[in-house]
Amino acid sequence: MIRSAILSFALGCAGALADDSVSPRTLGGHERWVLSLAVSPDGKQLASGSGDQTLRLWNLKSGVPKILGSFESAVTACAFSPD
Repeated sequence: MIRSAILSFALGCAGALADDSVSPRTLGGHERWVLSLAVSPDGKQLASGSGDQTLRLWNLKSGVPKILGSFESAVTACAFSPD
């Protein structure tokens, strides 16, 4: 429940940056705590790192995730480059 609430909050904040017509919603997918979040410079994507050792890239319009990688330990930081 907490994992979903964190992503829901992040999605609502990112949606407000990208497009006011995007309403907050819960994104499900990670199997453990979300430990890091980053919003793309254009506000259209959200990256999330988790204790489940995955890094996911979320399309904020559709809410569809793409797993960018699986790692040997928890993903505790993620970021987008300015370009």
